[in-house]
Amino acid sequence: MRSETQTATLKSFYNQLTIWIQKAALLSEDLRKANIPGDQKRTAANYRSVQNGSDALIAQLTLPTEIAAEAGVTMMPLKECLSSLSKSASIMADYLDGKLSLAPPNPDWVGRSREHSAQSQARLKEAQQALSNLRKKIE
Repeated sequence: MRSETQTATLKSFYNQLTIWIQKAALLSEDLRKANIPGDQKRTAANYRSVQNGSDALIAQLTLPTEIAAEAGVTMMPLKECLSSLSKSASIMADYLDGKLSLAPPNPDWVGRSREHSAQSQARLKEAQQALSNLRKKIE
């Protein structure tokens, strides 16, 4: 059984997780906008902005040990979401900056970025579902 302190910590952490997941969703949307071929937002600077935002958000993620068992299930997919988002944005920024070789047998950089982006989207959905499940536990 949870103590009142653990319940209060869990509620507070739930609120913080909600904010982090919203920020991750906004970063994901920024990446989606930058991924449109031919769009003026498809710049290395915009990809770097998403990458830096993802990395900064990852650095903020901390999990109180007293609620790790209950809240960790939400935190892990969120971290994976942000990590994949950062990788996707980094690849595209380097690609647009001409830092990645396009000569064979190098990989399809755009395809690789899209794979990371898809992984990020899947993990974001997992984190959102886990957050919903956590809210049900609190209520």
